[in-house]
Amino acid sequence: MTLLLVLLAGCYALTFAGSPGASAKEMQAVTRSDGICKELVAPHGFHCEEFMIQTQDGYLLGLQRVYRKIQKSGRTVILYHGIDNGGDIWLLNPPRQSLALMLANRGHEVWIPNTRTSTYSYGHVSLSKDDKMYWDWSLDELVNYDLPAVVEQVTAKSETQKVDFVAYSQSSQALLGAFSEGKLVDQISKAVMIAPVAYVSHTTSPIALIATRFNLGLVLVGLNIYEFNPRSTSGAKILETLCVTVNICESDILSLITGPNCCVDDTRMGFINKYELQSTSVKNWNHLGQLFQKKSFTKFDYGEKENQERYGTKGVPEYLPSRIPTDIPMMLIHGGKDALADPDDVHRLLGELKQTPEKVLFLPHYAHFDFVLGTSASKDVYEGIVNFLES
Repeated sequence: MTLLLVLLAGCYALTFAGSPGASAKEMQAVTRSDGICKELVAPHGFHCEEFMIQTQDGYLLGLQRVYRKIQKSGRTVILYHGIDNGGDIWLLNPPRQSLALMLANRGHEVWIPNTRTSTYSYGHVSLSKDDKMYWDWSLDELVNYDLPAVVEQVTAKSETQKVDFVAYSQSSQALLGAFSEGKLVDQISKAVMIAPVAYVSHTTSPIALIATRFNLGLVLVGLNIYEFNPRSTSGAKILETLCVTVNICESDILSLITGPNCCVDDTRMGFINKYELQSTSVKNWNHLGQLFQKKSFTKFDYGEKENQERYGTKGVPEYLPSRIPTDIPMMLIHGGKDALADPDDVHRLLGELKQTPEKVLFLPHYAHFDFVLGTSASKDVYEGIVNFLES
């Protein structure tokens, strides 16, 4: 558990092309001394630009544009990370094993968003991290604000009507939720879902089970803890306490989220732990706990009274995969050892889609983080993604 006590070190210097809250429609260039571009992209000889965009509810998201030499025939591809991650997750493997750099090396324009409250985003126009409301978000806000802002800004900057979208973990859940409500369907040309967590009824993730079994979200909120950051001092203490109390302990921080991974290089864990994991909201994990308990894919349940105020019904509206249009070419990738995107839950998702994705790739030995950090992912997963996008 000593890794849990490592604090996120360093400070960053920001230079904005304009006022942070100037416009919800304007992408702003950013120079960041400890950014993804400087640390994880430029050293490998690729071009990289940092931007900041503002969502309609005031969050300031970080966004990186990575390319080598954009070809006329190249595609515009968004790579979106999962829960407790940042955009750096696509760049922590060596260059030849990185999906972002593989795509850029083939002449494609790659965009890497960072969700609200993650390390490489920039806070909020009026709320600070000490404010309770800053952490008042979950999957629904990603569906309604973060994904639309990213896609809108990327299409505008790239001067294209449609983009390809590669979603991993919770971002696949958010994209499926958006598609089910008719959002983004005219702006996405191809969609790749890696380790999709639409349903989590069969999850065996240690932290997810703890969160559900002991109502962790409610307990932490009762203690006025709204941020879930396993790398912070408070987060480390929470996990250590839970480890002793319920005897669910793992040898590394990644396994605490996903269970054991088959193909992550243990010798690189020091480097990986420098960047991951990152902050999310307690409410976000609480939402996953609700989905586990309800065995469904629904919006956040606030209780009958507040549900009535927010949704116009005492119940909780569902995200229905059956409503997703059939004309979006999709590729779905999942693993047999994935503790978050359990095979049974993925099969349920596949059964509810009106049309089976064009390509379904199943890797029996893969767990959740093997798809983004596994040393064999470039061959097992990324080559297939590149072929699908370019076909």
